[in-house]
Amino acid sequence: AIGFAEVVSSVPRHVAQFARTRTLFRRERPSVAILVDYPGYHLRLARAIYKHRVPILYYIAPQLWAWGAGRITAMRQCVTHVAAILPFEQDFFARQGIPTTFVGHPLLDRPSIPSREQARADLGFSENEPVLALFPGSRPTEIKRHWHVFHETANEIRRRMPDLRIVTAATSSFSPVADSLTVMAAADVILGKSGTTTLEAALVGRPMCIAYRMNWGTYQVAKRVVQCDHIGLVNLLLQRRAVPEFIQGDLDKKTLADALLPLFDPNGRQARGQLNAMKEVREQLGTPGAAKRVSDLALGFAA
Repeated sequence: AIGFAEVVSSVPRHVAQFARTRTLFRRERPSVAILVDYPGYHLRLARAIYKHRVPILYYIAPQLWAWGAGRITAMRQCVTHVAAILPFEQDFFARQGIPTTFVGHPLLDRPSIPSREQARADLGFSENEPVLALFPGSRPTEIKRHWHVFHETANEIRRRMPDLRIVTAATSSFSPVADSLTVMAAADVILGKSGTTTLEAALVGRPMCIAYRMNWGTYQVAKRVVQCDHIGLVNLLLQRRAVPEFIQGDLDKKTLADALLPLFDPNGRQARGQLNAMKEVREQLGTPGAAKRVSDLALGFAA
């Protein structure tokens, strides 16, 4: 659940899951606990685990550098070690007195990125036609809030660029329809939500625009508690607005289309600027082998 209002509706399910997890923990008595992301749930679980003196390794650290700094105390008290996936997190948590190791980003361990030619052949696109990839998100609430305006934006671009092809990544309940890396590799330009999608675009090397819309109440709270100037991980890593960002009311088909259209020119200033910035991002993400480094840390604590 992403957001504040969204979390409220999921509380009963989380409470039940918490009880099951705690019961399982007491019965199994593990040698080490690895908590992955989702601080709202896992920091509460960490406090329950801590009472049993079990080492806790937190992998994919809570984004306390963006908001929720009040949770630092809970982490300092309960978490044995943090395995960070973003380079600046190592210094941030170390300054808070929490032992931290930068293990590199797990995206670097994804399968090899297909070439543009191969990706287009797989998806049935010709070499010369322009392709726009849409990534509205994977959570139902994200798709609900993004898909309509993303689709309208694509149609607005097609109105000005009639030969435009539009593609998105999706998974059926039985088999992949098109995985995200193939879709990105086939595309010329990407319109996507904030988050990991932006780092994937950097790895593939495709210019993009970042967009995000949330529940109105969630947004009002976020404006007051979020301490970052950017929502896209690419921009957060670079500490500058290298990729355009559009939030809430800024998500308008004409505004988005005006920002996306220049990116279809690979020699244009906007596209070249983004591609150079994405090279900087790739250099910051470390080297492959994040999972191996995390498992080594865990085994060290379990010994």
